[in-house]
Amino acid sequence: MKHKHSNPLQTFGACRPRRALCFLTLLLAVAATGCRHTGSTAATNLSDETTARALLEPLNRASYRLTDTLDRALLKPLAVGYQDITPKPLRHAITNFFRNLSYGGVVVNDFLQGKVRQGMEDLFRIIVNSSFGIGGLVDMASDFGLPRHEEDLGQTLAVWGVPAGPYLFLPLLGPSTARNLPNFALDAFLDPVNWLGNNTYQYSLNGLELVNTRAELLQITDLVEESALDPYTFIQEGYLQRREYLVYDGNPPLDALDDEIDALFEEEETEKTAP
Repeated sequence: MKHKHSNPLQTFGACRPRRALCFLTLLLAVAATGCRHTGSTAATNLSDETTARALLEPLNRASYRLTDTLDRALLKPLAVGYQDITPKPLRHAITNFFRNLSYGGVVVNDFLQGKVRQGMEDLFRIIVNSSFGIGGLVDMASDFGLPRHEEDLGQTLAVWGVPAGPYLFLPLLGPSTARNLPNFALDAFLDPVNWLGNNTYQYSLNGLELVNTRAELLQITDLVEESALDPYTFIQEGYLQRREYLVYDGNPPLDALDDEIDALFEEEETEKTAP
């Protein structure tokens, strides 16, 4: 008997704008992840992760409060106003445009993970959407049987065996783990917007992506604020579940609780069938 893992925030954080300043996070990631430990048991790793999360929680909560305060004061009002004056089809087209623009990172990580066929399909997806999809404004590739995938350097490092490390809530950037920090730097390097020589265009496009992304998440964040007793914990658990879902391509292994439940059901079935 298998149990599906709930994923309350599968879409939350799926489309954050890239930041050129994240080369600093690459250095932090190297220091945080360190060398891979050999010979350690799963129980030890779990204990270390729990300890690190507890130690970092006050700092993470302070970062969350700062981000939430700035969001409520500035970004959310801008997103609400943007949503009110921008038709939904146009917002959807802008989302498609930025997804297509940043999709090169997906292709790179496809190949780094050894997913050659998926990498070729995702490369063809960029070509289709950039041409037939009017620069990515229309997702024609999905209509052609080329679905959108989510691959990043954090997932690639997981495939290579790098442990997740502690959970982090980065100021203004949101939830992450130590293993995912290098992805910010790779995204910044691969972002075509950062290749533009004109800073005005860069700031304008990054600002549009930021506000459009925040507008797309309004419904989700409002639901979290209304229903969650502790939004910080809700976001943390939702983010970690989503990352596990992505790392295992939608088929995460059963956790210890699921194993215990399965054992109880098997024991009950054995008692029923025993003579």
